[in-house]
Amino acid sequence: MDENTVLPLINSAFEPGHAKEKVENFKDRGFHDVALAELYYFLGEAQKCSDTVEIYLMSPTLISCM
Repeated sequence: MDENTVLPLINSAFEPGHAKEKVENFKDRGFHDVALAELYYFLGEAQKCSDTVEIYLMSPTLISCM
């Protein structure tokens, strides 16, 4: 994966029921946080998802893609 990877959890392979373990194995902090937000999203934890990625919303990388 590189800086253009979107949704790192979805773009990863893991056994059903082991998504949290996959998230914890991301070494890159940004990938980890986004993957954790994905996990929260799919678990129906909207507030945790939002809180996790809030700091990335004004990322220069994200803004330059708009």
